[in-house]
Amino acid sequence: MKKLLSSLAVVLMLGAAISPAKADLYSFDYVATATTLTGGLPYEAHGTITTGSLLGSALGRTWYSITAISGFTTGALGGTINGMVSGSVLPPTMLTSPSSLWLYDNALAPGGPTVFALGGVAFTTSGNREWNLWGNSSDESNVSVPGTYTLWSKDLDLQGTYDVQTTGTLTISAIPEPETYAMLLAGLGLMGFVARR
Repeated sequence: MKKLLSSLAVVLMLGAAISPAKADLYSFDYVATATTLTGGLPYEAHGTITTGSLLGSALGRTWYSITAISGFTTGALGGTINGMVSGSVLPPTMLTSPSSLWLYDNALAPGGPTVFALGGVAFTTSGNREWNLWGNSSDESNVSVPGTYTLWSKDLDLQGTYDVQTTGTLTISAIPEPETYAMLLAGLGLMGFVARR
C-alpha cells in the first residue's frame, strides 16, 4: 500500500511539473457576435498561434512574442491565413501595419482574461486581405476584467478603410507538447505496474 501511495505521489508531481503556464503553441477560436460593416455574420477565425521569446511584463501580465499564426477565417470575405504581419513588441508600444490601418503588437499574454492587448495580432489571408484580431477590454490594465475581442479586415488591393468590423468572443488554449503526453503515459504505466505488484 505504501508503494502504491508513493507511486501516486510521483504521478501527481509529474502532472504538476508538466503543466507549464506558458506553452509554445496555442489553439484559438474567435466567433463574431456583432458586425457593423460589410460582410455580415457569421465571421470566425480559427487556427494556431506560435509564441517565441519572453517580451516582459506590462499591464499586469507577462507577454510573449507571436512568431507565427496559421488557420482560416470564415464569412463573406474570409480565407486561409497565409502569413503574419511581421514585428513583435511589448505593449503598449504598437507597430503600424503595411496598410497603415492597424496598430498591432503581436504579443500574447497566456492565461489572462484578456490575452491580447489593444494592438493584438495582425495577419494576412488569401485574396490579399489584412486582418487584425485584438482585445478591447474596458480596462486593459486590470487582469480581473475580461475583455471582448474585435476582428477587422481590409482588402489591400482597394483604397479606403477597413471593410469588415466585428466584435466577438475568443477561446484560446495551450497545446501540450508530445513530451507531455509521453511523461503522463509513463507515470500512469508505472502506477499500474506498482498496483499489480
